Amino acid sequence: MNNIEKDPKDTGVRSGQMGKVKIIVAHYYGDPLRRIFVAIAVISVLVIPLWGNLLPFGTFFELLSALLLVLLAGLTNPHSPTVAVINTLVSATGALLLEMAAIDFYHSQSFLLFAIRETT
Repeated sequence: MNNIEKDPKDTGVRSGQMGKVKIIVAHYYGDPLRRIFVAIAVISVLVIPLWGNLLPFGTFFELLSALLLVLLAGLTNPHSPTVAVINTLVSATGALLLEMAAIDFYHSQSFLLFAIRETT
């Protein structure tokens, strides 16, 4: 049974017992990243019918990017540096595209849509 718990002495260390092997992963930020990715996916899917697309690429692209964020949230683990690099690239690309859309459409679309682009 894999029993994972926080070490009370250091909040950045997670330890677990799996058989006779002790697993310690220092400074693991996967859990907050999962929450952020899923929250952004939910926000972007909820915004589409209410205020329109966050990005000018269409609804299909936004749904695919939400699915990609949820997939990456599920794949995130401390033993896969490849997924960490992909998470970084996807996050940076999303931030860049949302900022570009916020600046480009600032005057032509609603302020609420601008604010959502700025906060996600």
